[in-house]
Amino acid sequence: MKYKDYKHLIICISIISLWIMILFFLGNIVSSKIDILNTEKNQQQEELISYYDFMAKNKNIDSYREKINFNLNLLTEKIPQEIDEEKFLLQLNDMAKYSSVNIIEMMPKNKSTQDNLKQEEIELVLQGDYFAIVDFLHQLNLNSRLVSIQDSNIFIQNNTINAKLTLQIYANN
Repeated sequence: MKYKDYKHLIICISIISLWIMILFFLGNIVSSKIDILNTEKNQQQEELISYYDFMAKNKNIDSYREKINFNLNLLTEKIPQEIDEEKFLLQLNDMAKYSSVNIIEMMPKNKSTQDNLKQEEIELVLQGDYFAIVDFLHQLNLNSRLVSIQDSNIFIQNNTINAKLTLQIYANN
């Protein structure tokens, strides 16, 4: 063999080895891409199975949708978009009349915002007998709006029960 032949042989071997290396690296890249696609396919199949199970359990999807809408509307009533302090104070006044309780003092206090909720405290001093105060608290619990009692003091003065309540009402921010 001549020098030229060796030179061509070395060039051919270099090109062949280069192709082998390129195919090896491309094969690894392609196989990793295939693994990623298989993982995504498996995740999507699991999602489809969960959807299928959900659909099998809830054959009448419209009734399920109605339940969700009912619960969303109930939540909107419990936590409205605005505090609407005046409306709530009128509701408190109506509850007091219904329960035969006298409202001695009603004062809006602190307004704050926390975790996308507007909050307002209302201090309320009530006067009445035991059953009237309990009925007022029951009416407060039945109210369509979410109301929490932050503080309460009950004391007897002149043979009547006085209750000092700090209520908190909420609205979406």
